[in-house]
Amino acid sequence: MKRSTLARAALATPTAVIVLGLIVAPLALTVATSFARMNVITFELRYDWNLDSYREMLDGVYTSSLVRSLELSALATIGSIVCALPLAFVLSQAPRRWQLILFGLITVPFWTSFVIRIYAWENLLYALGLEREIGKLWVLEVGMVVTYLPFAVLPIAATLGRLDRSLVDAAGDLGSHGYRLFRRVVFPLARPGIAAAALLVGIPATGEVIVPQVLGGGKTLMLGNVMQTQFLQLGNRPLGSAIAIALMGILAVYALVVRALGGGA
Repeated sequence: MKRSTLARAALATPTAVIVLGLIVAPLALTVATSFARMNVITFELRYDWNLDSYREMLDGVYTSSLVRSLELSALATIGSIVCALPLAFVLSQAPRRWQLILFGLITVPFWTSFVIRIYAWENLLYALGLEREIGKLWVLEVGMVVTYLPFAVLPIAATLGRLDRSLVDAAGDLGSHGYRLFRRVVFPLARPGIAAAALLVGIPATGEVIVPQVLGGGKTLMLGNVMQTQFLQLGNRPLGSAIAIALMGILAVYALVVRALGGGA
């Protein structure tokens, strides 16, 4: 019994060290820094556990950035799921040979850098003569949807891949075709995959930095850009940490709600 316990502990130790060192410790440091006070002249931190950064975060600039981030993220998530559903259904129902081809086409973008893909979309807009559209809402949304679309297609396709084909055939025999078939049969069965897609797209999209910086032309500030400015340009680590903690709290609530609606996906 002792040997098995020691063996399990030995196997779990590397993972525990990685989790503590790369997740728990940085998170604890971020929380502690959010309650610190920074000297604006020397940039030194003093951990006197105050709420100044959280009070400053309630300023209209930061709250408007948060609202804008949530709005853009919600639109990007909905757009990605709407575009992903038909693609995922075709992928899940295609013959094995075509599944491999379609899967490859969907995952090819992952072979290149995220930043390179965003700049490629910017170059495409210039090539089409749409450089004046950079900074507009639809350009941002298209960029985010295209960027995160694979994150929506793959979990939905994995869920629909377990779909019993006889259910679809039976629904067709009973008169359900097209949109009715999708609404009454496919969509309810795909709900766990849709919930997973909502998490995989919604969470990173809320803290997006590169897309608004490149395709937004620097005109549209999301909360990720605000945090980047506080940490890298202004050196205001307490305020940046407070914004990060607040955003994590909002996303944790979002994850719980989506998980509940998705049946524990």
